[in-house]
Amino acid sequence: MATPPKPSPLVRRPRCGALGYDAGGLLFYATAGLAVADVTATSVLDFAPFTSNEESQLYVGWTAGLGLEARVSDAWSIGAEYRYTDLGDRDFAWPDFTDATYDLTSHAVRARASYHF
Repeated sequence: MATPPKPSPLVRRPRCGALGYDAGGLLFYATAGLAVADVTATSVLDFAPFTSNEESQLYVGWTAGLGLEARVSDAWSIGAEYRYTDLGDRDFAWPDFTDATYDLTSHAVRARASYHF
């Protein structure tokens, strides 16, 4: 039985597509793909005649980002990634309150240290 090849220490398996450039001990990459989130909006009003309301819905959008990973030894690498996610603008209608529009976007910066077996 053949043993499958071991991936390079700088190869990541992102949840979305990625395209990168390997510059020796550095990997520069861009990533993009589908974003899905279950968003719950809650209004909490504790005085009459208003009541609390909650609305939940699944939203689909997109995500894109840039990253860098550096090999610091045969077994360790460090990296950083910026990712932007956009699920669009959504209107929520509250029966006891004014309607509200939310911009469902996020900016995320991640840092990591990885040990490669």
